[in-house]
Parts: sequence; structure tokens; C-alpha cells
Amino acid sequence: MRITLWHFGTTMKIPLALVTLITALALGSLIRSPAARGETRILFCSDKQAPAGQFEFYSVRADGTDLRRLTSTAQVSEWAPALAPDGRRLAYVAREGGALMGTLHLSDLEGGPGSPLGTEVQALSVQWASDTTLYYLGYLSNRWDQPYFDVRKINTDGTGEARVYPGPFWVWRTGADSFALARVPGRLYFSTTSDVPGEFGVRPVAGELSGAAPDTVFARCIELSYEPDEPKVPGDFLIDHYDLAVSQDDALLAYVADHGSGVHRLYVRDLAGDCTTQRRLSSGYCGDPDFAPDGSFVVFTRAATSTFGAAPYLGDLIRISPDGTQERDLTSGWVEVAGRCAHPLVYRSAGPPCAPFTLQIIAELPTDPVRIVWASEPGVSYQVEHSADLLEWHRDLAGSSLTAKPGETEVAFSDPGPRDARRFYRVVAACTP
Repeated sequence: MRITLWHFGTTMKIPLALVTLITALALGSLIRSPAARGETRILFCSDKQAPAGQFEFYSVRADGTDLRRLTSTAQVSEWAPALAPDGRRLAYVAREGGALMGTLHLSDLEGGPGSPLGTEVQALSVQWASDTTLYYLGYLSNRWDQPYFDVRKINTDGTGEARVYPGPFWVWRTGADSFALARVPGRLYFSTTSDVPGEFGVRPVAGELSGAAPDTVFARCIELSYEPDEPKVPGDFLIDHYDLAVSQDDALLAYVADHGSGVHRLYVRDLAGDCTTQRRLSSGYCGDPDFAPDGSFVVFTRAATSTFGAAPYLGDLIRISPDGTQERDLTSGWVEVAGRCAHPLVYRSAGPPCAPFTLQIIAELPTDPVRIVWASEPGVSYQVEHSADLLEWHRDLAGSSLTAKPGETEVAFSDPGPRDARRFYRVVAACTP
């Protein structure tokens, strides 16, 4: 492995052995180079082998092989999983008796026993803001025939619960089942029903958790392609937009949308672009898209019939490239789960334990730019952390969560400043315990 460091306008190429030696001197202990990585897998829910509505967690390789059942919990339904930044823990909603909401639970990624996390209200879905903080959609009450929610945060030790997003807001249950959270710079992506008189439908919305800027409401797009037997209506806007997902590089937004008929198709568009960037990836009754860590494919569910927004679409797991090519049904031949899958979560499994490699950089002036480039493995995720004392490490630098894309052999991170006069950096690979 080669580390390239740009500092004070000078380029230095440092062999890994020398970096390890420098790090050992700085930390007082020898740090091993990263070991072999794990593999890309998909975790999902299915109730095929249990009473209808009682879901268990399963895991499969990204190519559809090596199906594993991870949980077996009578009377409890595991739902809406979210992966921690450390890549080793899950947060999810545990539901009982066919309920649509439930309690937050934490568990190991590979299906260890879950432990409940006490919250003030029931949860519908959850995301991680950091290794120690969760954001969840809390159920408040019904408004007409639709649930009423707000967004709350809570620490993984059960402390610090508070409402963090102005609300409450309301939306069909299936539309709030999936929401996206970009940890840096702290933006929430969700769907909500409009309160504007005369306006119908569910729109995608983005809001800053800090409240520093007004919400962004994404424009509805006109359908540009149709099925052979589909009526072609000029100016036919997509009405409902559900199940938002954002790629890890904050470049693409995926969602399912329809014309009010309950036929939710899968779309993707540039996160910062307009309707001209929208592409329809799949027809049918689609739901719950999720991007691979490196952005090379999207996994979603596709059902045989519509539920008209009353319940999640349960179906097979489908993977497809963001350009609409290389579609593949991963689960159609599996008796155990075929036709009853939901909430796919694409992740990079932890390989053999390995330690982070750490660079010590001392900036003489707060404005000195710092750039780090390291050799990478395609599909592996990395996190750049910083510290002032080598004791407490932080992950709050913009663009510090990185995943090597297919064909990439190097990953780069830049910190333009300003900063303290003394700052340490380390790069943590996905296999770090």
C-alpha cells in the first residue's frame, strides 16, 4: 500500500512500512496494515418462513448466493434496519402483533440478540447520525387516515432524546418507512403529504437538521416513458414519491413514484439536478431502494400487485445499475424468501480484524491545506478521523466518509482548514473492529 501526502504544497510519497513506523512512534504501539476485506452483502426482511407480517432478518451476497437467516424471534418482527457508521451494529424497529410501529432495538450486524432502546414514542424507521446517535421517525397520532410523525434523536445509551426537526408532518405509512440521512452536512430526506390547498400527492423533501436553511421541496417530474399498454397523457406528472435513498457520495437520489394508481416505479435523478436528469429504472410495484456503498448498483423490492399505499410492497429483491442496465432478480428462485422481501440494506461485511493506519500531520498555520491519498480496494468504505490529542477521534469533517468505486485504486481526502495548529488524522477501513 502506498500513502501519498500533500502538505505545504509539497508532495511526499511514503511507503506503508514508513507510515507504520511513524505511527508506532506517535502512538507507542505497532499498527498492522489492513487485512483482507470482507464482501458486499444485502441484509433484508422476510416473513416467508413465519406468520404473515412477522419479519426476520436475512443476509445474502450481492450476487444472490449464500442466503443466511440471521434472526428467529417468535412474536417479534424485525423491520427497517439501519447500519451504524462503524459497520458492525444495526438499529431497527421491533414490532409486535402486526403493529406498524414498534420499539427501537440495537444488535450486532450478524444477527446477535437485540436489546431495546427506550424512546418516548413508538418508532417507524431509524437512521444513524453517528456511532452514538440515532435519528428516528416517531409516531404521534393519526390525522384523517394518515399517520402523524416527527423526527427525533436519541443516544445509543438511551439518553438525550429530543425533537430535532420542525414538525410534525404526515404521510402515508409506506412513504415514511424509508428515509435518508446524509451525516455530513446533516440533511434529512423524507416524503410528506402537501398541506397546500388543492395540491395532491406525496413529495420528496430535504431539510437541514441544524435548521440553518429552509426545506428543499423537489419538483414533481413529468413521465417521459410509458409501458406499451399505458395511456400517454401530456403533462402527466408523477404524484406520489416514496422511499427516498441517497447514494453515499451525495450524487444520486432514488425513489419510487406513480401517477396516483398505486403502480410505484423506481426512478433515480441527480441529487442537485432537475427533472431532465430523471431516469426510470424499473416498472411494476417497486419499493425500498438502497445504493451499494460504491454506488455501482441499487437494490429494491418489486411486488406482483399493488397495495395502494396501505402497506409496504413485498416482493423479490432486484438489483440494477443506476443507468438502468444489468437488472437481476436475486431471490426469485429461493423458496425461503421469494416474493416476501422488504427493506434491503446493502453493506460491506467486516473482514478479519484490522487496525487503522494513521498519519500525523502538523499544520503551522490554520489555513494550511492538507490532502491525503491512499491505495484502496474497490467497494471498500473508509472514514477519515481527526484528533487534537490522539485520544479522542472525530468524524465530522465534510467529505470524510469515502467508498472506492469500481476500478478505483486510490482514494483522496482534502481538509482545506481552518483548523487548530496541531491536528492528527487517521483513515479507518470498513474492517476496523
